[in-house]
Amino acid sequence: MRGRTLTIATVIGLAALLYIATVAVGVSNAQATGIVAKYVDGPLPVADPNSPVWDKAEAVDMELGPQLTAQPWVHPEPSVRAVRVKAINNGTWIAFRLEWSDETKDDLVLPDTFRDAAAIMLALQPGAGQCMGTPSAKVLIAHWKADWQRDVDEGFADLGKLYPNFWSDWYPMAVG
Repeated sequence: MRGRTLTIATVIGLAALLYIATVAVGVSNAQATGIVAKYVDGPLPVADPNSPVWDKAEAVDMELGPQLTAQPWVHPEPSVRAVRVKAINNGTWIAFRLEWSDETKDDLVLPDTFRDAAAIMLALQPGAGQCMGTPSAKVLIAHWKADWQRDVDEGFADLGKLYPNFWSDWYPMAVG
């Protein structure tokens, strides 16, 4: 079994940061779980998930459930059951470290498959709930996808890379 570790950083005002540190930052399966972003001095190790700075933050295990609100309901049992989350801040920036166990590396966009992805929703106003905010309560969503990371690390994966035997007379989406 291999594990995934991901750091997500985003700029947030100190007032919003203090608010976020006191409320639940993601509730799953009706669990009331809060994540407190530990204050650390200096720059945050956003590119180094193995930095000893992360040892200062408390880990919170977030249980995940299946996505059953919109079709396709292809996989009613989640392949990843929990994510371990740590959060740190330096008064200006906040960073999150997410870890999970994953049997497969899914970093290609292919038909009928889901790629590895993670997101963090930060409530910017009271009453945002857990479903991407409401008209009266805004949220900020930091989103990472494995195929985006693959494009950064290895270059854009156009159709020719994904399907080496691909051929077409004219395909407007593959121009360039």
